[in-house]
Amino acid sequence: MAARRQRGAALLMVLVVLAMLAGGLAWLVEDGRRQVDDVRLLHQRVQVRAMEQAGLAYASQALRDPGWRASPLFWQALRGQPLDYDFGAGKAQLRVVDQHTCFNVNALLGEDGERAERQLRHLLGDDMAAERLVDGLADWLDSDSDARLQGAESAQYLRQQPPRLAANQPMVDSSELNLLLEQDASRQARYPMLCALPFTTGWRLNANALGLEHLPLLEALYEGRFSRSLLSRIVTGRPAAGYVDAGALRQALGAVDDETFARLSEGLLLNSGHFLLQLSFEEAGRTLRSQFRVEALGVVQWHARVPAQQVRVLGREPAISL
Repeated sequence: MAARRQRGAALLMVLVVLAMLAGGLAWLVEDGRRQVDDVRLLHQRVQVRAMEQAGLAYASQALRDPGWRASPLFWQALRGQPLDYDFGAGKAQLRVVDQHTCFNVNALLGEDGERAERQLRHLLGDDMAAERLVDGLADWLDSDSDARLQGAESAQYLRQQPPRLAANQPMVDSSELNLLLEQDASRQARYPMLCALPFTTGWRLNANALGLEHLPLLEALYEGRFSRSLLSRIVTGRPAAGYVDAGALRQALGAVDDETFARLSEGLLLNSGHFLLQLSFEEAGRTLRSQFRVEALGVVQWHARVPAQQVRVLGREPAISL
């Protein structure tokens, strides 16, 4: 009887040991997988950083080289056409977004702030949501503490969770739209026509970067004073290699008088200095995306063939793994 009990206890001990070993092996396997994934992710991030530098160098060269500006491919890229590249076991995509194809919210702080506000209301429409956004933006940016009817100042923001202050200064990045009362993480994505450029003077649109989808912006820019058919000719009459100068733009517009052309050209430019450089890298089923804010210095706004003298990076959004 005692021997039988000893054998039973021994068998139980063996089973316990086997269970512990099995659990330990499973943990070791899982830990090993995690370490392999970490190494792969580190390898990919190192590779991405190298490709980011290559993408920045490529974009900088394109913006500074006058030869590139004679090619229709250059202007297609500046209108947002993605450039795809294959490398080893993966692929990369580079996309340039001209930021003179959106409404600069910091224009609300400029000398023509009242006009900019009218343009913004024209763009957003005449409803309560638009009213709240316009008033909220104005209060977020201005330096006073007087809240508008549909806006909010620091006193209201301090009562939120988490508490915060109104910026009371020009917007640095359009992601600040998400912080307006009420805080909404999807607001920036819902208003892609709004952007934040580092100046408060009147906003202009790049006639060489616009598409027909930007007609609402053109209508808002001129506060509805020009017909859609005339404004659409800015896009449809554009040569493949873009408008070289003001003369080329006027020719595309057809028979317009001097006053009309002067008013049209007041809100346009042909050579931009502010861009978003968006990069994505896909390898082994994993995608990493990053974005840079880039400024081209020394461009001549009404001479599209004059290249940038210098290109500098203003900021970088961290790489996002998908």
